[in-house]
Amino acid sequence: MDGTAPKKKKKLVVIVDDSPLITARVRGVLGRHGVEVKEFRRAEELLSARSRVAEADLIILDRLLPGMDGLVALERIRKTPELARTPVMMLTVSAEKANVRRAAQLGVADYLLKPFTEDALVGRVARIIGPLAPEGPPTGRPRPEIVAEIRKEIKRAKRGQTALALLGVRPGEATTAERREEARRAMTSLLRETDTVLAAAGGDFVLLLPFTDRAGAEVVRKKVGDALARVGVAGAVFAVASFPEDGEDEEMVLGALERCLAEPAAPADEGGAAGRRGEAGGTNGGGEP
Repeated sequence: MDGTAPKKKKKLVVIVDDSPLITARVRGVLGRHGVEVKEFRRAEELLSARSRVAEADLIILDRLLPGMDGLVALERIRKTPELARTPVMMLTVSAEKANVRRAAQLGVADYLLKPFTEDALVGRVARIIGPLAPEGPPTGRPRPEIVAEIRKEIKRAKRGQTALALLGVRPGEATTAERREEARRAMTSLLRETDTVLAAAGGDFVLLLPFTDRAGAEVVRKKVGDALARVGVAGAVFAVASFPEDGEDEEMVLGALERCLAEPAAPADEGGAAGRRGEAGGTNGGGEP
């Protein structure tokens, strides 16, 4: 998973929402379009960190928050020098006229009703901060970027005391760049909105699966194997690593995944330290214990 890629400054979106599912969904959707996302659970946390997010391109603010209400927070944001000029989009389950009118008076850029679709989120955000394009895998992401993404997910898993699994996918050597792109799309389409497909430099993929243990990752592995077979990707191999079983930090967990991917394919009743490894279609290993 080594390699280098030219650095390009990402657009930054801040979301303030006390729902881990909402923040994970926004992070996953916008992350797939090359946007960096920073999360806060309460408006007070955002205001305390104002100097760290002063260059944000957009703040997505939940209307109903614990502690400081979203409208009160919007008023405070407009009076905070570091954030006063940052566009704000309000998330809400109900667009009550009085609230909409008050938000408009405070200069809200847009409203987005919950529940929202991926297209609606991307469309509204793009209208405010400019065009967004899905990230493709022609060169892949260098290893340090993969490590950084895993680090963020491990921090969230530690905070929430939840499971986290990584699924490594190595397409066969004969797989073309076009077929790898088809593979990425196929994997993205079958995963949950909270999951992330990372295209790594060198041609591998790393799937980040929050709220998923090793057994759940094995279920995903089988689905991914079937999906790859449908788009003509043959000879793919898989590895599973999980937090905290395979390590307490990102380097340990990713290292375990990489070691397992590099091992010779294991017989159906064997598994490496990082999890089971097998070829697409279930022809070699990966069976459930």
